[in-house]
Amino acid sequence: MSRPRLLPEKTFPSYAYLPGKYPHPVRDPLGHSYRSDPVTVAVAEALGSDVFR
Repeated sequence: MSRPRLLPEKTFPSYAYLPGKYPHPVRDPLGHSYRSDPVTVAVAEALGSDVFR
């Protein structure tokens, strides 16, 4: 029996990072988060967010 996803509206990257098999998400130009701006997280907001539950 599979459990329901907590955040079904959020999508996953097209691959899971495995060293030597796929590009590093941040350091490699082929990575899904390459050159993306880092997200600043405020502690109070994070503790009340569904993403960090």
